[in-house]
Amino acid sequence: RPRGVGFRVAVPTEAGHEHLEARHDDQKHAARRSPRAPRFIALRAPTLGLRRQREGRPPASRAAGSTRQDAPPQGETLELVRSRTMRAEDDETPRVLVFLGSSRQGAATIDALLEMNRYEVFATTRSGRNADLEAKDVTVLPYENGSAVQAAAALDEAKPSLVFFSTLMGSREVEGGQGKVLVDAIKEHTHDGGHIDHVVFSSVVDADKTSDAVGHFKSKLDIEKYLKTQMGLSCSILRPAAFYDNFDDAANFNPLTKGVAKSLWPPTLKVKYIATRDVGKAAAAMLADPLPWRGRTLDCATEELTGEEVASVLSKVSGVDCEYEQLPMWLIGVFMSDLSAMVDHFEKKGYSARSQLDLSKFLELVPDAWTAQQYFESKGKWSVPLGERFKKGPDYAPSSGEFGGSFDY
Repeated sequence: RPRGVGFRVAVPTEAGHEHLEARHDDQKHAARRSPRAPRFIALRAPTLGLRRQREGRPPASRAAGSTRQDAPPQGETLELVRSRTMRAEDDETPRVLVFLGSSRQGAATIDALLEMNRYEVFATTRSGRNADLEAKDVTVLPYENGSAVQAAAALDEAKPSLVFFSTLMGSREVEGGQGKVLVDAIKEHTHDGGHIDHVVFSSVVDADKTSDAVGHFKSKLDIEKYLKTQMGLSCSILRPAAFYDNFDDAANFNPLTKGVAKSLWPPTLKVKYIATRDVGKAAAAMLADPLPWRGRTLDCATEELTGEEVASVLSKVSGVDCEYEQLPMWLIGVFMSDLSAMVDHFEKKGYSARSQLDLSKFLELVPDAWTAQQYFESKGKWSVPLGERFKKGPDYAPSSGEFGGSFDY
């Protein structure tokens, strides 16, 4: 069949009709069951041999009459060897499923995984479509937050060995419930014969230190605890600090506006920051080498700056004198008391002693993590006025990182 053309086969069953979809293109030659299909119905094609032939590699051979009953290596059971061998035959390339793939952390994790060029990446969005992800050859699947049926369907379709998920900010009950739905779906998938080697969950820094009034911290703590109680499930947890990306967040009514850096915090409060790009890099690194991170939690931050210091960095990079502006907390308190309680906590208590020690630990995992200067260099322009380019300030000095001095301002 021509590349990209698919067909559907309807197989009668006792329950009605089981729909099987076979996709034929240069990457996928194995038929896939629709969500929650009975496991005794499957169509398969010799994906591994076809891939090897296309790539000019000799086919994987096995002596005539041989079986997988060979003696296992020392220290391994025959069952483990069988499982690993069958998985290698079913999927030549490891598969990763990223829930909420169009979110900032999800998209960053996908980019980091694709940069490794080692994985077949699947991602969920609400609609099951996303042009940007599809252009990167990511398979996009539908998932509505909190839908146990769609979470199970995405896992059945992707058949991942690795999973990353985060949650959307909400009340403790709603956000916590959505996270537990995903954990339950992952656990059920393993019970049904799926093989998930490692799960990474992105939480929030000091989730265990704030008061119950900060509901979107406590919801993530509830998910952390629930994930850790799942016996036999290998996992690790990232705890990002505040995002540099929030300084240019049009979706939340805070685009990067010429001459001003705006955020929730008081201008002299020291706050830890991280770029979502680097949360994605950390997640990908943990998924690529899960053993050292199994059962561990890592705070994610690269700098601790006041709002005034952030404005100073933006001034140097943009060539425009910038001021820091705190968003009106009385308005935040009226409409989002949760955020007001968060600011109040960090203003009165600051970060915990534990998180103060973890800056160097994160940089060991992501040594090229961005500073504020590198983040603004990566932007290179204002969102308001739209598209106006930065001009180097008189005291601008290129950073030593990826974007140092490389932009044509």
